[in-house]
Amino acid sequence: MFAYRTVNFGSLLSLFGYYFFYGFLLRKSTRDGLPSWLAAILMASTILWLSAEAATAGDGPSDAINLSVLWDVVTQTDFGKAWLAQMLTAIIILILTFGSTAPKFLALTIVTSLGLGALGFTGPAVMLGGTWAWALPWLLALHLRSWCCGIAVVLAL
Repeated sequence: MFAYRTVNFGSLLSLFGYYFFYGFLLRKSTRDGLPSWLAAILMASTILWLSAEAATAGDGPSDAINLSVLWDVVTQTDFGKAWLAQMLTAIIILILTFGSTAPKFLALTIVTSLGLGALGFTGPAVMLGGTWAWALPWLLALHLRSWCCGIAVVLAL
């Protein structure tokens, strides 16, 4: 499960860095295939992460592909609710990346940053309960907002 989370985070962070660098710092388009590969890896790792959680929550590896267990994990756990946000951002990134029009760097930068923010909700949903499971994601979101405001100030200079 750690490997899926690492690949998921790495691909999402790489996509954010790619779109931020080319879209805001260089202000130019590129035609290399890196975003397509990273978007596909992001989608695969997001799906595999859910399967790994289902295997952990169920009776073993056979439950990783059991649709009823997958549905229960998505609908009845805090991880499932946080995972839906991850899946939504992965789908939007995949559609925008493979779209027939020129890359939309601003939209993709925003969506990938939202995906990174949504990652802040999956960890506490898996490992914590009670007040900390609710409070920690909002503290992480506040930290992310402060970080983004700092970047905006640097770019304005």
